[in-house]
Amino acid sequence: MFKYLIYFILILLFGACGDSGSPSQTVALEQSGLTQTQAPLRPVKKEMPHADENESATPPESEQHDNVKAALDMSWLSEAGSQAGDAGEVDLPYIAPESHAVMQTSFEAAESRIRLNGATLDTSMARSGRTSVHLAKSGDTLFIEDIPVSEGAWYVIHGYMYVNSLPASVVRYYVAYMHQGKQLDIPAYPMLSVSKAGAWEEFILPVYIKKDLNITDIRIVFRDVGSPDLESLQSGKVWIDDLSIQQVDGSDILYGVTKPSKKIAFEGKLVRVDALGNFALLHQGTYEPFLPVIIYPDNGSDQWRRYQQHGFNTVICNSPEEARKAVEAGMYWIWDLYGYGIYDNDESGLQRFVKEYQKLKKEAPSILKKLVYFYWDNERYRVFESLKKFTDTIKSIDRDPEGTRNRPIAMQLSFSTGSAHYSNTAYRLVDLQGLYANPMIFEDNDPVNYDGIMFKGDYDAEFANFAIFDHIPGVTIPKTVFVVNSPFGDKHLDNTIFAAFARGGKAFAYWKDGGSQPKIETKSWWTDFNQTAAKIQAMLPLLRQPHWTSWDLNVSMPDDEDGLVVGKRDFEEKRCMIIA
Repeated sequence: MFKYLIYFILILLFGACGDSGSPSQTVALEQSGLTQTQAPLRPVKKEMPHADENESATPPESEQHDNVKAALDMSWLSEAGSQAGDAGEVDLPYIAPESHAVMQTSFEAAESRIRLNGATLDTSMARSGRTSVHLAKSGDTLFIEDIPVSEGAWYVIHGYMYVNSLPASVVRYYVAYMHQGKQLDIPAYPMLSVSKAGAWEEFILPVYIKKDLNITDIRIVFRDVGSPDLESLQSGKVWIDDLSIQQVDGSDILYGVTKPSKKIAFEGKLVRVDALGNFALLHQGTYEPFLPVIIYPDNGSDQWRRYQQHGFNTVICNSPEEARKAVEAGMYWIWDLYGYGIYDNDESGLQRFVKEYQKLKKEAPSILKKLVYFYWDNERYRVFESLKKFTDTIKSIDRDPEGTRNRPIAMQLSFSTGSAHYSNTAYRLVDLQGLYANPMIFEDNDPVNYDGIMFKGDYDAEFANFAIFDHIPGVTIPKTVFVVNSPFGDKHLDNTIFAAFARGGKAFAYWKDGGSQPKIETKSWWTDFNQTAAKIQAMLPLLRQPHWTSWDLNVSMPDDEDGLVVGKRDFEEKRCMIIA
């Protein structure tokens, strides 16, 4: 049985935080009916809940509290359990001892499970030993077959990639789920990128093997899918070496670990974003915290005041005309670059954008002042030169008189593992990245592909991409906005929003009102969303804190109980939980 709990704890408002000086102190969470109790000092692995097609009603609030109380057993853990520290060089806790590997190879000898199509074994380049696999042109492919796995387990593909220059050819990978040599399904086909050229860089690719699909083994594929856009571009070539597959503790993947890789803050004149992804806007000489609650609007409607009245404070806009509507309705705006040919090397589109920007700056500075950042939804992964030309232009014109950039550039990207293709040691096209937080619970219980991991009815596994992004080596752009898409997120929007905040999201965006989607007034959550938005803003001081701590939680979930997502924060010397 699966019942979503449209439920959360306003820790800041109600003081449901433990004393940081007393790891074992029992604290009553009166608002929820939860009580923290003493429990073992190691995390108890959660069994993922399963969807029930017939379960649609939300239990009354009192029953929700009883369910939560019955489902959770939490305690503060000893300081010795883990140390958070500041974000810094990437922590790699996923990697088990070599004895846990179900497959490992340095490509030194012929192996029946390894197959090459166009790719070659290169004895002139190797990280260890004498040989690596070279992907030299589009279509070159490395296959690793017959890797035994267990259903319901997490694995990581661990290896090293070398490119001789950036940008490199686009490499994508996939995992085929097999039953005794017969292919059952293939999840999404994510990018694989590295942050520097001329050195071997580690990569970590989580894989979840879903239960009840009769999976016995997997096939892993790495494929060069071609150079970025223009043929004249000399893209870097790719080598892969020291590859292994290891079974790991899924709690590390689902909940992340204590120390994410170092991210770089954006120090703009008008807008700042810290290394955690928190926004601050310049107002009367002071940078004030800001949490965007964003709507992709009904572009054909003039009734945008309703968004502001229901709690949205920021609008995705395609033009200055739409920006004017947003500002007149009392909101900020984000400039969507898609309509200007950002993918297409469209010189006329770029010049139109520059002209519109300069006109706003000269004739409507009050509208331009409300612009938070520039943005595009990145769905064409081989484009590079066109993006670079456009983003370089934005960086050159959106500056204050002293030459400081005013606002960041953000990108929405489905696959966390492709981020370094757009910001690395050679260039930095974007300053921020958005992720998706779409619930993976569907009425027909079909498998779903997300960030290269296949889910079928799992709840908190859908937020694995947040932890994955946090810990990818070499990725220095902060994650900020999480997008919930209609219709996937409509049924349990509150759960999804607060679960994503619990896992480190810093802004929320809803796609979409009207157009290809039903009117927002028809959504079950619409009437009360202003209350949800008010609670988000009330929690702002707490949500701006690091989402890793020096202490951990024990989370024990019986098989027949509802799934919960739990986040933890330190705030004003208190230890706090966010539960959704």
